[in-house]
Amino acid sequence: MASHLNNIAKYRKLRKLSQQELAEKVGAHAITISNLERGHTALTEDWLSRLSEALQVEEGALLVMERPQRVFVAGELSRDGVLAWPEEDGKALAIADRPTPIGADVPIWVVVKDDSLYPAFQALDVVRVVPLLENDPKEVQWAVGRLCVVMFDDNQTSVGYLQRGYSGEFSVAPVAGPARKGIGLKPKIIMVIDKAIYQPDFPDRPALGKIGAKTPPKDI
Repeated sequence: MASHLNNIAKYRKLRKLSQQELAEKVGAHAITISNLERGHTALTEDWLSRLSEALQVEEGALLVMERPQRVFVAGELSRDGVLAWPEEDGKALAIADRPTPIGADVPIWVVVKDDSLYPAFQALDVVRVVPLLENDPKEVQWAVGRLCVVMFDDNQTSVGYLQRGYSGEFSVAPVAGPARKGIGLKPKIIMVIDKAIYQPDFPDRPALGKIGAKTPPKDI
């Protein structure tokens, strides 16, 4: 069965209107109404306004929102990197999630631990990190210029934009705070931050400091 692109037909039928009758109300042709219902004509702001008035519904009621999926928040992020939680401390969160075209491992959702990454992120923001294939030049090149969590081979971690120097070495322009040690060294672990949800509604807010204090860091 075809997926519904909008709710125009639903409310038209609830109002017991034919496509021709709705077309007359909005000053259009019945073919145009058919095209709008099937997604063949863009549902612009003007069409939303005219149709919502004719159907006596809010504009938002005519839109089909993306169905959210439940993701599992498995750790926390700060300027010091990603800290994985014990499995029992993870939190489920309903958001719209899409697959990523990169990364050998499953993307990981983590909650921002504190305000050390401000203004990019604040405490209790939720971000998705994608671990890249180790030593894969194509994926490392894809990460250049993107927001990443990078651990260098001296085990120093930076959160910022990955940059490549003329000599082939890497550095990170941090999102907050001074430049970190490890600049210009070889990346040991690269995780691209490809999505963020700002201040989501957690059913039970995690006790970040308490978890972080008793849980040792774990490489992901």
